[in-house]
Amino acid sequence: MECNRDEFAELIGRSTGWISKMLDFGMPAIRSRRKGSPVRINTAEAIPWLLEQAKAEAKPAAESQRERLAREQADKVALENAASRGELVRSADVEALVLETIAQLGSVLDGVPGRLANELAGLADPAEIRARLMQELRGARSAFADRLAQLADAGEQLAESGDDREAAAASDAGGMGGRESGASAREC
Repeated sequence: MECNRDEFAELIGRSTGWISKMLDFGMPAIRSRRKGSPVRINTAEAIPWLLEQAKAEAKPAAESQRERLAREQADKVALENAASRGELVRSADVEALVLETIAQLGSVLDGVPGRLANELAGLADPAEIRARLMQELRGARSAFADRLAQLADAGEQLAESGDDREAAAASDAGGMGGRESGASAREC
C-alpha cells in the first residue's frame, strides 16, 4: 500500500515531522525529482525499515546497561576489598577527627595570650618578647603535630577494627597544649 507523509504518520501514530526526519535518515520512499512534490511511502518497505532502526537503537542501550551494571559491580567489589584491607576510612570519622583537632588547636592558640600576658607586660626588649612568643608558638605547633600523629594512629586503629568508640577513646587519651606537664611558666 502506498500513502503520503500525512497518511503514513497517522497510520503509525507519529508526527509528520518525525516521518520527515526518518525520510532524511533513509526510510524507503518514492520521491519525485522536483522539489516540493509529494513523497509516496510504500508501507511494505517502510515499516520493516522502521522496525530494523528500532532494533538497532535498542540493542546498544541494552548492552550499555549490562556494561554499566558490570562496571558498578566491579566498583563495589573493589571498594569491599579495599575496606577489608583497611585502606578506607568513613568520611564521617575523618571529619570528626579533623574538626576535633582544629578545635583543640584553636583552644591552644587562644590560650597563648593568657599564658603570656603578665610575663610579656614586664618585658621592654622587643627581641626578648619576640623570642618568648616564638617559643610559646613553637610549643603549640609541636603539641598540634603530636596530636595529629595520635589522631592518625587512632584513624588506623579505627580502620582496622571498625569500632568508633575504641579509636575515639585512644585518640582522647592525650591532650594538646603549648607546654609539657611540669614546665614552669617562665622559660627564657
